[in-house]
Parts: sequence; structure tokens; C-alpha cells
Amino acid sequence: MGIGDWFKSLLGMDDEEEEVYEGEDATISTPKIDPVIKSALSKMTVVVMNPTSFEEARKSVDSLKHGKPIMANFEETESDIARRFIDFVSGACYALDGMVEKIGKNVFLFATKNIAVSSEKLRMWDDSAKKSGDDFGSFE
Repeated sequence: MGIGDWFKSLLGMDDEEEEVYEGEDATISTPKIDPVIKSALSKMTVVVMNPTSFEEARKSVDSLKHGKPIMANFEETESDIARRFIDFVSGACYALDGMVEKIGKNVFLFATKNIAVSSEKLRMWDDSAKKSGDDFGSFE
């Protein structure tokens, strides 16, 4: 049993328990996932919003308290409202041991500690956007 097999076993993805789907042109084999992991993944919900008022910040914090991350797009939000929203929800993230990541121009991810975000992937997106000339500093 190699390390790859051990890791698959740990995640409940043993090769001997595969589901096979056959189509007209190809056969697709997917590993069977542990029911607990599958349940957790299927219940993950990201709330996507385009805030237009500060009142939506309270609703966002309620979602965070229930473990749902918020993806907020501030492209059409007044800068004062956006700044207050970001400050308020960032404070809630801090209180919940969460994190705030700037995903793109005027787009932020607010997440609690149960959500993992690959910062390396975000840095790669950030670097490629800077090369293309996007302005990431609108609210900073």
C-alpha cells in the first residue's frame, strides 16, 4: 500500500469501490466518496451578493454565523456603502476566526474558519490580473 493508496483510503476513495458510468463514447469511472465527506461537500453553500445597502451587511453576518461564506461584488455599490460593508463584515469574520480575501476587482470573499481558501491560487489570479491592467485598489 503506497502513500497514494493510503490517502485515498483515508478519504474513503478506495479503488475497489468505484462507480462506473458508461456513455455512448466513453466510460467514466469515479471513486466512491465516504458518505460523511459527500454530505459535507453537498451542503456547502456560498452566498453570492451584489450589495446595494448597508442593511445587507447584517444579513451577510447572519450567513457567516451559520457557516456560509459570502462572495460580495461591489462593482455597482456606492463606495461609502462598500467601505462600511467591508469594515462591518470583516469585523464579524475576525470575531468568528474567519478570513477576508480580495478575489478580484471589487470582489471579496468573507469566510469562517471552516472554509479553506488556497492563497497561492489567489496570488496567481492577482498577479495575472495586475499584468492585464485590472485595478485592485478601489477600496483600499
